[in-house]
Amino acid sequence: MGPLFRLSLACAAIFAILKIILFQTGKHESLYMLVVFGNILLMLVSMAGGLFQLRKQQKKASTYADDVKTTMKSAALYVLFASSFAYLYYTKIDPQSVQERIQVRVTQAEAQDFEELKKAHPDQLKSKTRHDFIEDERKFAAMIFSPFFMSTVMMISGLLLGFFYSLLIAWFWRRFIDKASVFE
Repeated sequence: MGPLFRLSLACAAIFAILKIILFQTGKHESLYMLVVFGNILLMLVSMAGGLFQLRKQQKKASTYADDVKTTMKSAALYVLFASSFAYLYYTKIDPQSVQERIQVRVTQAEAQDFEELKKAHPDQLKSKTRHDFIEDERKFAAMIFSPFFMSTVMMISGLLLGFFYSLLIAWFWRRFIDKASVFE
């Protein structure tokens, strides 16, 4: 195992511990933004730490593209581990949260004034009954809140965010850290 792998795995393990602690205390849903921002912070730590490790090992100058590639590798490994854990979390540890999210969506659909919705969206709802509308909402919610879909979205968005951050971290490192001569 290389240093990028170990660091990414350690950061993903911290993310998993955070998620499990919030689950055990019953605050996972109420503090969900903490989970999201913790995930982003740990990805950034993994990326910057991976670049630090590479620079420490090389002891020579690298190109901007090398720095971006290194930070992106760290991001990809972290996102793979974290999204795999998220899938495990929603299938084995807390499958009830998926059902609760679906139920919230169904409750919102039931609270809608169906006649007003029909007037506002005549093309989509002209041949549907209130029951059909609620059933469609249930099916849609079951799809978007499925563990597979949520972990896939987490993986894709994490990779996109990781790419953007890798450009910024590599630039920041070259602009400020290298100029400070930390490695000389």
